[in-house]
Amino acid sequence: PARLGANARHAPTLERAAERTGIPATALAAIVNAEAAKNSTGQWNVYSRNSRSSAAGLGQFLSRTWEGMAETRGTWLNQTAQARGWLDRSGQVRASARAELLQLRYNATASIETTADYARVNLKTLQRSGVATGETPSAVARTAYLAHHLGAGDAIKYLKTGLTDERAGLLLRAQIGGGRAQQAIARTGDASAAHRAWLDNYVGSRVRPERFA
Repeated sequence: PARLGANARHAPTLERAAERTGIPATALAAIVNAEAAKNSTGQWNVYSRNSRSSAAGLGQFLSRTWEGMAETRGTWLNQTAQARGWLDRSGQVRASARAELLQLRYNATASIETTADYARVNLKTLQRSGVATGETPSAVARTAYLAHHLGAGDAIKYLKTGLTDERAGLLLRAQIGGGRAQQAIARTGDASAAHRAWLDNYVGSRVRPERFA
């Protein structure tokens, strides 16, 4: 079982999600720990919000990504949405149910289970594209986090060939703000290198499953 300290109350949910999806509980804990805001004791804030985007909850899911997971057959969120009548006959989120579905991002169980499903879906997508996703909880967590953070499409480009300067600059500004991004780009000479330096450092320092083992 993962050792969670101030977040011990989430241990049963992490273990259930890990058993269901095959993503190690320590890897899931590391992803959530890198995404969620924390209080002074290190407790994850289930009401985490990103002021620069629509990202919310322990998994910091964007609105459209969360809806996409509700529409992805076999996921925890899809089964929940079906049971609550939030999907239409074609499996799409009903407009009338959208607000209620998005509010569920602030439910710790929903956020952790969906983080696990998103990791599983993304890792399969990366593997199909020829990207090695790793064997150890550390490698799995870092690869899954890159896909969680960037989206599978950008993660594949990032790991295979690198992002274009234009895309990297856009992402870097969204993450650290325009002023800091410009300084970083000036130091490295191009946006792609500046973004990679920031993201590699962030993942290396923040996504650490060994802390929860």
